[in-house]
Amino acid sequence: MSTQSDPSASEGLLEDGGRDEWGTNARGRSARLRPRLRLRPRLRPRLPLSLVLGAGALVLAVLVAFLGTDVAGGQSLGGDFAGKYVIVDGAALTTSREIPVDMSQPVRTWLVPGGPVAARAELSILVAGLTVYSASAPFGPAPVGPEHVALVDVSLAQYVLAGPLTFELTLRGAAGHGASGNVVGYWRFVGRATEPSVLSLAGVVVIVLGLFSLACAAECAKSLRGRRRRLRESAGASLSLGTFALSLTGVAWLAAGHQPGLVAVGLAAALGVVSGACLVDAYYRRSPTVVVPSAVSGN
Repeated sequence: MSTQSDPSASEGLLEDGGRDEWGTNARGRSARLRPRLRLRPRLRPRLPLSLVLGAGALVLAVLVAFLGTDVAGGQSLGGDFAGKYVIVDGAALTTSREIPVDMSQPVRTWLVPGGPVAARAELSILVAGLTVYSASAPFGPAPVGPEHVALVDVSLAQYVLAGPLTFELTLRGAAGHGASGNVVGYWRFVGRATEPSVLSLAGVVVIVLGLFSLACAAECAKSLRGRRRRLRESAGASLSLGTFALSLTGVAWLAAGHQPGLVAVGLAAALGVVSGACLVDAYYRRSPTVVVPSAVSGN
């Protein structure tokens, strides 16, 4: 059985794939190049500088919050009289260790014979170098022995403060030993409240502040998606990270036993804001998707 080929189908065929040097195919029609757009991500092998700066600032904020202060919050301890002559809640005043203080009961302050002579004891509680609570009580004869004792009531502070605190004991004189109310001596020491930190107002504020700042940061991150740079969302993300860094100083205070100092608190908050601003800038400078035209031939 013989086969016949269609002359019209084989007419004009060329050896180089059916297309001559002028772009004419086997049927004599000119092949036109049709541009087709393809989405191709722009490759950037290096990380944006703002991303590196933002991550570094956030790490520094955490380090400052936990390592930037000591047990006394950067405050000087000690006083102008020998601590062995004054006993607070059964422990002689010292700068080498913390003194447990039960704020649910009056703080007993004893004056040992041979020490300073005073009429009143004033006990102040300092946080970040600022006096947040103060109370005083007069000295009276001890039930047993020649000592004098003052019962200073600081019970209201147990609902507000917790963890390690800086206490400042001020002894005030009486008639015959200087003008009434004049300062006889002072002593600054570190005391640890025996009440749980979570049940205090400071613990609740730290937890709520940390969770609220993270929620605000997540909400601002959602608002930034698919939009142009906006001042409100950018500022919100920066302030949220700054507030989160501020709450970390509270966590370091209540959990790790490092009292916050004003310098450490301000520096941690500033580093958090800088970190947020840099991360927002890195988000807008992320590798965009660009349109790359490519020529694809078609019939």
